[in-house]
Amino acid sequence: MLKVKREFTENEAVLSLLKIVKELQLEIGMLKSENEEALHHIKTLKCKVESLKFIDENESCSSAKSKKEWLKDELVASQHQQIKEMQAKLRTLKIDHEYWQNKYCTLAAEKLQLTV
Repeated sequence: MLKVKREFTENEAVLSLLKIVKELQLEIGMLKSENEEALHHIKTLKCKVESLKFIDENESCSSAKSKKEWLKDELVASQHQQIKEMQAKLRTLKIDHEYWQNKYCTLAAEKLQLTV
């Protein structure tokens, strides 16, 4: 914070913090849309897997999974892993957003006290 105060005036520091907050909000929005897209993709894959399981059960009663089923299960598992990673990144970005927003509010409060 001292570095910011030394390089910029208070208005410039507040503007730079606002810019950082806006960038973080944009990144959070992008991650939310990616997360929703991945969830939709998983939902469609699950529907396809269920319909294929129903077809496979009707065709054969073998207990061993075919290569297709193993690949589908691996695909679903990898999509779940991607969603978990995105959710973790989203949580960290929310924490960063709150941190910078608090910094901005602190600077704004200090500025108001200085001018009064």
